[in-house]
Amino acid sequence: MEDLTALFNSEPARWPEVISQTQDGQIAELTCRIPAELVYFDGHFEHHPILPGITQVHWAERFGRDLLAVKGRFCGLR
Repeated sequence: MEDLTALFNSEPARWPEVISQTQDGQIAELTCRIPAELVYFDGHFEHHPILPGITQVHWAERFGRDLLAVKGRFCGLR
């Protein structure tokens, strides 16, 4: 019963699975597995799923803040 409840109460996958991570000063390198059930693939091409670029930027910002203590407001890309 617990498994069934977890199925209906689970949040959709929004983050990659971090397989490995290294950090040296202000450089962080992550190896990630991108789950096929990731919510961001919905509507992004049924037979050829593409992870939207804005999602990749969001992840980079989040990991930068978490791993490298990046502060400030994100204003865009050049």
